[in-house]
Amino acid sequence: MNRYDIEDVDCILAFSGGMDATAVLQYLLDNGKKPYIFHHQWASNPTINKLVRKASNKVENYYGVKVVDWTHQVEANNQGFPNRNKSNEHYDKLNLLSPSLPKWSAIAMMANYNMPWINEIYWGMCYGGMLKRGDGDGDKLMNYVDGKLTRIPPYEKPMDKSNYDDRHKQLFNGYLQWLEMFNIDSNYIAPLGHYSKLELYKMLPNDIKDSIVTCINYKKTKYKSECGSCHKCKELDKVKQAYAAGL
Repeated sequence: MNRYDIEDVDCILAFSGGMDATAVLQYLLDNGKKPYIFHHQWASNPTINKLVRKASNKVENYYGVKVVDWTHQVEANNQGFPNRNKSNEHYDKLNLLSPSLPKWSAIAMMANYNMPWINEIYWGMCYGGMLKRGDGDGDKLMNYVDGKLTRIPPYEKPMDKSNYDDRHKQLFNGYLQWLEMFNIDSNYIAPLGHYSKLELYKMLPNDIKDSIVTCINYKKTKYKSECGSCHKCKELDKVKQAYAAGL
């Protein structure tokens, strides 16, 4: 049985299946919110989609909510990349993955157009620290210094349109201005950004902890399990070890 009717949603949550987004879901439900939860995926990635959908099913069944899949049906090979090798070379030089931030935030904007009564878009980000707040690990906040994006100290409070770092401000403000053209006064919010990842992990019920999907290199195991060696897998393992040690 669903916790609430999808027609009654009052906010939007970008859901990846990862620890940060799942903790935000827990936070929203604990505070009486009724989020429209969406996950974006590529139709050309059926194996990964099945892994994430398995986690989404567990979340749906446990919390009594609906996770809506927004699927990109791009008519090109390899997720819409005409030459995936060239794409990989570009991001390898930057030591970065193809960015997911502009993808989900654009979908959130489109979803907000469909639900103009909503003025809160939530996402999972954790810049507070890894095992404790202020330990220097976790997600990065970036401002322009001498024309280059440079890491800045983490905030000690949530992030929204009142205090975006430059990296998020550049992207979100454009989307928010477009929404304002249709009298939709919205806001991208990271309500738990100032927490540590260990704090987020502790927020999750035991039945949900094992459903977290975080790996970015499933190809290494031929999509049978998480790789255990990418930085996301290492982060989660570090948090799990700290939790098991009672930290």
